[in-house]
Amino acid sequence: MKNRLEVAKELLSENGFISIIIGIDGVNHLKLLADEVFDVSSDNKKFVGQITWRKTDNQPNIGDYANVIDFILIYRKNSDAKLKRLPLSNKAQKEYSYEDENGKYRRSNILDLTRGKYNYDIQTPEGTILSGPWMINKDEFNRLVSVDGIHWPSKGKQIPYGKMYLKDAIENGQITSDFWDGSYGTNQRSADEIKELFGDRVFTFAKPEKLIQNLISISSSKGDIVLDYHLGSGTTAAVAHKMNRQYIGIEQMDYIETVSVERLKKVIAGEQGGVSKDVNWSGGGSFVYAELKNDAQDFKNAISEATTTEELLELFEMAKKSSFLSYRIDPKKLKQTDFELLSLAEQKQILSEIIDNNNLYVNYSDIDDSDYGISAEDKKLNHDFYGKGE
Repeated sequence: MKNRLEVAKELLSENGFISIIIGIDGVNHLKLLADEVFDVSSDNKKFVGQITWRKTDNQPNIGDYANVIDFILIYRKNSDAKLKRLPLSNKAQKEYSYEDENGKYRRSNILDLTRGKYNYDIQTPEGTILSGPWMINKDEFNRLVSVDGIHWPSKGKQIPYGKMYLKDAIENGQITSDFWDGSYGTNQRSADEIKELFGDRVFTFAKPEKLIQNLISISSSKGDIVLDYHLGSGTTAAVAHKMNRQYIGIEQMDYIETVSVERLKKVIAGEQGGVSKDVNWSGGGSFVYAELKNDAQDFKNAISEATTTEELLELFEMAKKSSFLSYRIDPKKLKQTDFELLSLAEQKQILSEIIDNNNLYVNYSDIDDSDYGISAEDKKLNHDFYGKGE
């Protein structure tokens, strides 16, 4: 985990953020590790905060207690980087229950016995004198009166309130909080999203699109690059595509072909699940899918797929002559008779252990080696990717 965080930090733009979703079992260890990587001890502002996310719609009733939350740790490379505001939620908009000729508004306190620091007399419409303490000075109070910016209750002591208009709140958005409830998406809804896309739950523990939408909203702008190096079911890439972000997704498991890539194809075709309606998604765009060029990885795959000792013996002989044999292994000491005495599982384990894992894939520096037979098209793609094209 540490080396991945270090690389992720290096890749972050100066105003970039990293969000890490984790459960209760690992959050404390991760916090210590990430604090070290982002050097929080010398600048505690690089740790933005920890969001508690309610990940379930319903509380299970099994065991001693119900685990219904995950955590999102947010860090930034530059302590001056600012999170963006979220759109005003439907729940928040319902709080604007008053209305005048300027539109819907909600009341805001201007009389506060604890926080108020201005004392002056005002007269209510019914003639009552109130003295404060007020949270705004007298000039500001008089200005609000002149523009009909004061709400006077029709009953009670007629304590005045300021007016906060819905149109302004929608324009400005709302800052994020350290608790996200089920309205930010849940695991049940993410499972439904996967089933809607593929007709079955082909992936477990996918993240809901709404959750990722909010994380992308507070940490990036249109056109920015979003990186997810645990792509999984492809939720991050799918939402980034719908939100007009560039994106890079990395995954080492084979389901990237059957789940992640296929999901992005459906996004381009205009699928209407997840956040599609929220962002008025109608399809379009493109993406590039590429795999690392295999070297020893093909050999390891053959080991895994072998079902007989005869197949493994062929691989054993191939390994002794290969370039990806570990430098710690002397091929002259590898004896077929000893190998044959092992069980099938032990034979597979031995073959896997004698391979140098540094040679699982072809290095860019070997791109012109004719033994690998790399096409001119692939060479051009790699030169362009590494910024060394003509």
